[in-house]
Amino acid sequence: MQLNEFYIPGKIIFPHQARELAKSLGYGNENLYENIDMGFRYASCTYDILYSSDVIPIHAHNFYEISLCESGSAGHLTDSQRFTIEKGDITIIPPNVRHCPVGLQSMSVPYKRIILFINAAFFEKQISAWPYYEKHRALFQKPRHFKTLGTPHEKLWKYFKAAIMEYDANNPYADSFLCGIVLCLLSDLMAATDTTLEATIKNKRELLENIVSYVEEHFSEKIVLNDIIQQFHVSKNNISRLFQNTMGCSFHDYLIQTRLDEAKKLLQQDVNLDRIAELSGFSDYSNFYRTFKKEYHMTPSEYRQNLALLNSVLTESSQLTTTIS
Repeated sequence: MQLNEFYIPGKIIFPHQARELAKSLGYGNENLYENIDMGFRYASCTYDILYSSDVIPIHAHNFYEISLCESGSAGHLTDSQRFTIEKGDITIIPPNVRHCPVGLQSMSVPYKRIILFINAAFFEKQISAWPYYEKHRALFQKPRHFKTLGTPHEKLWKYFKAAIMEYDANNPYADSFLCGIVLCLLSDLMAATDTTLEATIKNKRELLENIVSYVEEHFSEKIVLNDIIQQFHVSKNNISRLFQNTMGCSFHDYLIQTRLDEAKKLLQQDVNLDRIAELSGFSDYSNFYRTFKKEYHMTPSEYRQNLALLNSVLTESSQLTTTIS
């Protein structure tokens, strides 16, 4: 079965339509994706749209699959890992790796991707002749998942858009165009990987510093994790890993601690307790009271009284020292 049996240039074939077409050709649902073969000698392309009602079985094929997610979000399961694909993500699936999208039933919007299919022999022959092949070889030996939204690597999107445009045009030279597009994409992917590997630590440090600065500037306001996700174009999982690995706590715990630190500073001043709760970013005094007591095993009032007592003792000690001198 060839890919172009399911993709008519200029017309999108949806998965449920593909299954009906496959059935008419004598293929069953259980082995539909296992029987797919390439429509072109070197490279092929399709625009894939999945809905919450679609069910895609786990499958493998004998060519490379490189996709760009244009919209929606879905889990993706492979032989060795599971990851979440979102807008702007580029995914590489090598030949003979079993994979499938999962969690489609929970989607609120269609999951749309442009997918390039690349003949394995053509792929490996081309990149093996390039400089630093050994260095990049591992990039294509197992499933890979790259986030490009909000990064300079958004420039990679143009190759996918150009590929689907050539395929849609029903150009007799589309095969040649696709080969050129694929080679350009692979070159930029390897270059992007170089840049990403060298900048990973720096980028994580800069991202953490930016998020921390944002929290320090806005902790008195209502902040939820989605605000950070939208502000910095980073996934919830990445933020969680970043804070856990670097700060040893969750983002939420860091935010609460920042607010408590501010509250302790204000408790040293003549500020009303309700006002302290507001200035520190707590929704109300009750929330402030419970959080403070849980963390320090005393109420805000008791903390203030202890500070006053400590200051009094230090003052008396200082005066006594001066008298003796």
